[in-house]
Amino acid sequence: MTPAAAQVGVPMFEPLLDTIPSEFDIDGIGGRPTVTIPLAVSKDGYQWVALEVRLWPCHWRGVACHEFKFAIIHFDHEVGEPAVIFDRNMAAGYIESVRRFVMPLVCAAARSLIDAVQPDVIYRATYVCRPAQNALAKHHMVTEAIENLGYKTAQSETDGHGRVFWVMTRNGDK
Repeated sequence: MTPAAAQVGVPMFEPLLDTIPSEFDIDGIGGRPTVTIPLAVSKDGYQWVALEVRLWPCHWRGVACHEFKFAIIHFDHEVGEPAVIFDRNMAAGYIESVRRFVMPLVCAAARSLIDAVQPDVIYRATYVCRPAQNALAKHHMVTEAIENLGYKTAQSETDGHGRVFWVMTRNGDK
């Protein structure tokens, strides 16, 4: 657990996996395709953490596409509602025991979702505004995983809010 997480009372979490699965269950095919991967459970068993990877239909600047994003989901039985955490600093204490698996899982789930959905255009954006160069490393991993499926980056810029975004097309078309 990180010192910051200890200060806010985040409990220690036990990992629920020790390898990257070769297959994933995809929920929402035909609607909002999502892969949810249980990552860890608190030692007291009252909280769990999962990785959620989404490939949801959307429109970006008038173009029909699928938005790819991922988040850490934290569920506390006492609260009763899951918290969706996109900020890596907020997620740190919850995923410490499985941190080494998160990005490989994101990339593997991306491959499964894209294979199942076969979108023509994929849109992605950073959660934070004006991300540091080292914070972009995870996005470069995702870009490479998607490129390995036959997609190319058609556009990569920074939007008016300072978020870096990518528009990827199958075989570089459009």
